[in-house]
Amino acid sequence: MANTATSPGSPLAEFTVHADTATALRARLADLRRRSDTPHTTLVALDANPGPRATRDALFLPARARQTHRALFYGATVHIDVDEPDPPPRLTFVADDTADRQRRRKTWAQDVARHALDDAARVMLDIACHPRPSAVLGRHVSREAQGGAAI
Repeated sequence: MANTATSPGSPLAEFTVHADTATALRARLADLRRRSDTPHTTLVALDANPGPRATRDALFLPARARQTHRALFYGATVHIDVDEPDPPPRLTFVADDTADRQRRRKTWAQDVARHALDDAARVMLDIACHPRPSAVLGRHVSREAQGGAAI
């Protein structure tokens, strides 16, 4: 025998199910409603020492870091030297593949691979900036460390 189950206040949720199914649904709904009536357990904060993994307020000052970075690299000179090995020779009148022959668009991965540096490439970066970074950063640097990039 079929039984009509409706949700009060929502005419769009009307459906017809077998009586056994409707009885099981009503029992499940009543069980869920009973659970929502029970008071929830409130969590109490523990008064324990968290130790070395304690949460701390962030002390980093991003605006100050940007200003210091700008002051340190104001008027800086950057020299980048890239040494790549010679690419393997290509045949002049033969395409690498059908897509190259048809001049198809490359996928993102193919385009990245096409512009990627060879594994044997050497990249050297030389930055000439403020003569005394310790003066800008506000910390003392020993005479041994002043010779280069030890900050």
